[in-house]
Amino acid sequence: MVINSPSSIAGSYEVLIAGFGPQIPLTPITTDFALVNDNTAPDNNDGCDAIINSVDITGKIAIVNRGNCTFVNKVQAIQDAGAIAVI
Repeated sequence: MVINSPSSIAGSYEVLIAGFGPQIPLTPITTDFALVNDNTAPDNNDGCDAIINSVDITGKIAIVNRGNCTFVNKVQAIQDAGAIAVI
């Protein structure tokens, strides 16, 4: 993965493909990141509850915190909310 901006995090990063769900294309994805928001404590950004900012993440790569729910459930919810990939 290559991050172009902001310059403070720009660079190449190693990524792993999930062991579940559809595979992402091998061609580069060029889009913005967006932070997932479920507006539920203790972590508003863990994606363990209903996603409230689908408009913000649609067509983007969603960033989500670990939280206490399964990756499969959170990634499915984020995909259903419109994201094209999840980190």
